[in-house]
Amino acid sequence: MNKTTYDRGLEEGFKQGLEQRFKQGEVLGAQRALMRLGRRRLDEPSPEILIQLRQISDVDRLESLVARVFDVSSWEELLRDA
Repeated sequence: MNKTTYDRGLEEGFKQGLEQRFKQGEVLGAQRALMRLGRRRLDEPSPEILIQLRQISDVDRLESLVARVFDVSSWEELLRDA
């Protein structure tokens, strides 16, 4: 079956949409892990810290912060040294 330009466009758009959702899911998962561990170790973050955390969309950076949660004594230190 021959695909039309329209069909190929739909497929490409669908593929891009799935990739975006997958990336968003990774970011949300890493943010949740950071918040869960951070709250256990560092207590509840301030509203200012929450804003900063929610603005981080780089999965590698979030994973790095998760790995460092037990090496710091405050949210500020965690974000400052990252």
